[in-house]
Amino acid sequence: MLATFCAVATGKPENAGSRLMVSHVGMSSIGISIARLLAHDNMSTQEIVHFQRTEKLRLLMVVSGYYDPQKNFKREILVSAESAELMNNLLHFFNSNASNLPLKVLQQPGQFVVFVVFCGTFLHP
Repeated sequence: MLATFCAVATGKPENAGSRLMVSHVGMSSIGISIARLLAHDNMSTQEIVHFQRTEKLRLLMVVSGYYDPQKNFKREILVSAESAELMNNLLHFFNSNASNLPLKVLQQPGQFVVFVVFCGTFLHP
């Protein structure tokens, strides 16, 4: 996951007069399913959260693109937000602007971060 990681900072610099804080967003892409990623012995939700906090990211997205055994192209996005409020805002945005995007929410009890996987199936030409 770290090999293709990039971080982006947007917004105004934080200062006493600014209401808009800098948003730190990280993104990584992988060629396996999110379930397979999380099944690896060296990768867990806790490690993703730790990486997100270490990099001081408000939002971390892992984009997955792979072919299933039936040769269908699958795309998944795992989203980890620093707070429930940020995740709720993101979900509201997706629900109001992308009504055709199927959502599957994966919640980990006792965790600070909520994970959401957006799944899509695309037929291979």
